[in-house]
Amino acid sequence: MRKLMGFERWPKSDEAYILPGYIKLGSSRSIGVLRTPDFSALADNISTLDISFDAAIYSTTLQANGGKITLAVIKGDGTPLKSKEFNLKGISNKPAWSHFSISVEGVTADCHCEILTNDNTRQVCIDNLKIVKQLNIPEGYIYGYTYDKATGKPISGVAISDGFTVVTTDNDGLYTMKPSTDAWYIFYSTPANCEIIKNHNGPKFFTRVEKGVKEYSFELKLLPDGKPEEKFALLTFADPQVSSATGLNRFKNEAIPGIKAYAKTLDIPHYGITLGDVISTSTSDKDLEITRGDATTYMGQMLEAMRPSIVGFPIFQVMGNHDCNYFGRPCPLVPDATSSTTQLKAQREFESTFGPINYSFNRGGAHIVGMRDIWYKNDYSTRDYATGFTKEQFEWLKADLALVPKDKMVVLCVHIPLFGSASKSGESGHYVKEVHDLLNQYKEAHVISGHTHYQRNYEHSTYKIFEHNMGTVCGTWWSSNICGDGTPNGYGVFIGEGNTFSDWYYMGYHEGMNTRNDQLRLHRGNAITGAQRQPDAKSPNGTGYYSYNFADDVIIANVYNADSQWKIEVYEDDVKTGEMTRIANKSVSYDKLVGNYTLDDPRQITDGTVAAYDMWSVGIQVGELNRVGSNGSWIQCYHLYRYTLKNKDAKVKVVAIDRFGNRYTADKFVDYQDNKMGKRPQN
Repeated sequence: MRKLMGFERWPKSDEAYILPGYIKLGSSRSIGVLRTPDFSALADNISTLDISFDAAIYSTTLQANGGKITLAVIKGDGTPLKSKEFNLKGISNKPAWSHFSISVEGVTADCHCEILTNDNTRQVCIDNLKIVKQLNIPEGYIYGYTYDKATGKPISGVAISDGFTVVTTDNDGLYTMKPSTDAWYIFYSTPANCEIIKNHNGPKFFTRVEKGVKEYSFELKLLPDGKPEEKFALLTFADPQVSSATGLNRFKNEAIPGIKAYAKTLDIPHYGITLGDVISTSTSDKDLEITRGDATTYMGQMLEAMRPSIVGFPIFQVMGNHDCNYFGRPCPLVPDATSSTTQLKAQREFESTFGPINYSFNRGGAHIVGMRDIWYKNDYSTRDYATGFTKEQFEWLKADLALVPKDKMVVLCVHIPLFGSASKSGESGHYVKEVHDLLNQYKEAHVISGHTHYQRNYEHSTYKIFEHNMGTVCGTWWSSNICGDGTPNGYGVFIGEGNTFSDWYYMGYHEGMNTRNDQLRLHRGNAITGAQRQPDAKSPNGTGYYSYNFADDVIIANVYNADSQWKIEVYEDDVKTGEMTRIANKSVSYDKLVGNYTLDDPRQITDGTVAAYDMWSVGIQVGELNRVGSNGSWIQCYHLYRYTLKNKDAKVKVVAIDRFGNRYTADKFVDYQDNKMGKRPQN
């Protein structure tokens, strides 16, 4: 029920008029009348109203004996539709409150209600007057209202969902829906002209489905001027992937302070969204009953670590492949009354902590969607999954986007990048191609993902969709301060302005890598990185040194967030001598990234013109941290540039210019002895 601040402010609603606080009717010399406005605000067609109120005599001369009060519903022509007299209690020298209610049939929009005292009972207090339209809610349906907290006025056109069906509120803020038996939450898509409401744990846009409850209403807050934000920032956090006390402590003591400090410098509204793998359950098929350990206990601790009161802004959550309910051959997940499939059962632990799995919200001219894009192939292994969506997810997305005008920007946030999969719909899953087809209908569309632990911008040739595969918060699983491609442990920042992104960039959070200008790193082409190691089972030859194997007049730039529109200029002794050339990969096909190279020595895939890896990163991960054989240590780098100097002894400066005209400068080459840059701090 919506509450009213004063009698003169009656809210318009398909549900009720509400008058809180009590009012005194009449005086010692005259009777009193409380008259409502006509009922047109309730709806054009009205059948039955439930009217209730509390009343008490405040005349001390009548309190002992009691009295009477009349309630009447009056037609538009002034004749009574129904009238009833109620008896008031009498208690000597004390006001005695009585509660009264009545149902009136045949009410029309031009009717109104009156409460009247009389000559014998002139002085009466009235409280808690409620005039409620009886809603005809079919069996199995739910209903609710969306309204502005400050005024009580309804907000129409708000998308309401149970994760399967999407409906909108009408002019009176009312919606009705038949929820799925699999639904866990009822939630709304925050309109662009409303605040992102937050509570203790994060964004507050959902409520848990409860057995027997029919009404799920939502109190929204219109922005001060009732208009969408002109500009906002979306901070994207890929793969915190906490599975131990070490990871949790590093996230809380390194990542969060760095993120919070930078967010404070933003002078526009800003919001966060994780890109999945918030924690890391085991996906091993070995020792299935014991490998899960206590990893899922970190869900609650991660929720606490990302609270708005700690970070300073609300963070939405996306589910990753490691955020699942664990299942395996000895302990498969068994669907039940509220989870009719293994796909649903797998998400329940994450869902119960963080909220809906598929949802959307609006900022400025952007419609932002968070979705799970892990499709499990069977019911016995969390390891056996594919990139994609279930049929139910795709139908939900189609219904959600059907409400979004085509001139808006749509941003889809998922865990696994979509650019490597062209999977069409199958009997129960995938739908990657269909999702791309949906996104391609909009003026501008972006997909933002994590999962790979490297940074890559992917520009489609067949779609006008830009995919951003972000470097991760945990880097190479908290082993160092960098990802496997040399990108700092960090996060993406996207600036929304109207129905476009007017800027985007990558931010590290460790000292030395945590400024806006730090968007590239310089290396000498002949430098050697790593450390001498003795032979062992992982590395029989014992080598720990790695190099690009270029001549001494070649320089390499790792430009973390580069795409096809960047220009990388080289200055020698302050004179521009040319532009760097992007180094192509031997294979740019996503499905061939893993397992198509011999991992004995990265130099085998460096032929003087083609380099697949950032050798400085490999030197740290393999040469110093001895992470031989770990796939995360050998991640291809999609943003390396090379240049042959005119004068190898010149003072070098490199200026990187992004697609928005922002200029980033680097004039120092990496000091491979600087332990802070890449390796994990030694505590």
